[in-house]
Amino acid sequence: GFVDWTEIHTLYAFSRIFVSASLSEMHPMTYIEATMSGIPLVTRKDDSCMDLVLDGKSGYLAETDSGMAQRVDELLSDRKKLESFGKASLENSLNFIAEYNVNGVLAVYKIVLDQFKKSAGLKFQTKHTG
Repeated sequence: GFVDWTEIHTLYAFSRIFVSASLSEMHPMTYIEATMSGIPLVTRKDDSCMDLVLDGKSGYLAETDSGMAQRVDELLSDRKKLESFGKASLENSLNFIAEYNVNGVLAVYKIVLDQFKKSAGLKFQTKHTG
């Protein structure tokens, strides 16, 4: 059922693994929340998760439901691997914080504006040199 966004973190705190059998995600917010909680992810292989799940390091990307079940079983039976994957998941989550993404977009805008200024300057000089 519905859980207020301010309480979501408490549910992740009780979790050892995040599992999703979704075949397609547009913006996998729950996956991001799980990584930010330091939880390994076991999901279906999907392009939208490729950056979120470092296959074999912070979680697993499975081709089938039975493959997912095997990976969940593997993690639950190996405490060291579960902890290692959780740490890797948390570390990888830093790539998805808003400030990081905003700064990346701003850097792209700066590059585009700088290129525009250079090309506009060349056009301006060409018009006034003749």
